[in-house]
Amino acid sequence: MSLFLITLLMLTSQHVSASSTDHQQADGGHNSLKGNIPPHISNLSKLTILNLGYNQFTGYIPRDIGTMMKLNVLSFSNNLLLGSIPATVENLSNLSVINLANNRLSGSIPPELGRLKSLSELRLNLNDLTGAIPASIELAYTMKVTEKCDVYSFGVVALEIIMGHHPGELIGSLSTLSTSSEWNPGSTTLLKDLLDKRLETPARELAVQVAIIIKLGFTCINADPKSRPTMPQVSQELSISRLDISSAPWHTPTLGELVNLDLQVEEP
Repeated sequence: MSLFLITLLMLTSQHVSASSTDHQQADGGHNSLKGNIPPHISNLSKLTILNLGYNQFTGYIPRDIGTMMKLNVLSFSNNLLLGSIPATVENLSNLSVINLANNRLSGSIPPELGRLKSLSELRLNLNDLTGAIPASIELAYTMKVTEKCDVYSFGVVALEIIMGHHPGELIGSLSTLSTSSEWNPGSTTLLKDLLDKRLETPARELAVQVAIIIKLGFTCINADPKSRPTMPQVSQELSISRLDISSAPWHTPTLGELVNLDLQVEEP
């Protein structure tokens, strides 16, 4: 990672993570970072994930953000950013997640957002934006049933119920999101760490059902829409499926292990 971004992220951070030599990810979320987002952040052209959410950044979103062609996830949520959303975001054709929620952004929602064919999650709430939602992403707001929006929304809601809060930061930070139908087993997040801390650890039978819902939830938010199941398939899996996690206590499986377990059909 270039020196300017390391300097930026390490000013007050104790929980900053980044990728190794390929510089594909920059996660500076949940810190106390201040000042403007440097315009030359666009020099990190290999980034696929840029998360600077939950900080105290001010100023404007750099127009040059539109040159970061490999970005899949862009999160500047929960800052103090002003101005409009730059129309240059239309150049980011690989974006699947844009989270600019809870800032002070104003102006119209750029119609250029409607040209992002890979976009599956757009969060612009808690701003001062005006104008019409681009037609191609309107379904995500109106919640009209389509296979793409409905399945993704189910996955997000299912995970939100399990976790006790919206899983946006988890979705944005997981390096294991990929375009393949099989989950990359690199995630070391423990299954128990996803569970709402206000709830008791579930007993064995209930734990298996919770694990099935978590597995299906992540399947529904696969970065590749073509790899997501249909809602009838999800319904069937919930009705007849079981998981064999008897070989390990509830607290030991990781996300990577869970999502690569096969769902098995219950015997009548």
